[in-house]
Amino acid sequence: MFFADVDFNNLNLNNCIYDNNTCTFQAALTYNNNDLIIYTNKMCLANILPQDLQNNKFVLEANFTKTNNDFYIFMYNLDNKIIDLLFEKSMVLFNVQFKKENIIDLYKKYILLPNNLYECPKIKIQCNDNVIINNNDNVIINNNDNVIINNNDNVIINNNKYNINNLNENCEVDMKILFNGIIFEKNKCFLNCTILSINVLSNTIKQNKILFTDCEDTYSDIINYIKDI
Repeated sequence: MFFADVDFNNLNLNNCIYDNNTCTFQAALTYNNNDLIIYTNKMCLANILPQDLQNNKFVLEANFTKTNNDFYIFMYNLDNKIIDLLFEKSMVLFNVQFKKENIIDLYKKYILLPNNLYECPKIKIQCNDNVIINNNDNVIINNNDNVIINNNDNVIINNNKYNINNLNENCEVDMKILFNGIIFEKNKCFLNCTILSINVLSNTIKQNKILFTDCEDTYSDIINYIKDI
């Protein structure tokens, strides 16, 4: 399902289940009683960070750009919808009716805001070695220790476990994402997502420093004002 087709009214949180491995609780986020799986629009791949080397897990950082403002708004609204659901279902989930301001303090929003006015917001998404990477008409398949890269008539086999690192930073991608649910730790809760597949649209993308181009004059005015202080 394309992200724009999601009706937030059909989202729901199921009862919390305790995970002995991570010592956390997780409430499944469902859509019409099914898994919520969406396709994004174009994003800029910023970085790939190892997360758990033993289990071949890593985190992908992707930047929003001015061409995908709609997906930025979707993620922004999804964060707010999750806060509303946590408030509405707190009695069912925890047997306690939390105040909404407490939930807002505990919930860590998925969109990461930049430290610089001229940088784009980004998201970090978990990924593992089962991810399927499509490169235009060529296909890269990660399968445990081996990755097969079909590049025209040539086939390359790479035995490096972390072969997803062969993706280029600043390449243009769209993704298929599974929203697993909300993880609850001692002093915070957050949305847990997993990348199911990545579609590489181009090897490089001209990075747009500002998400909203109509704000450029305002940003310049702010910078000039600060310089004059």
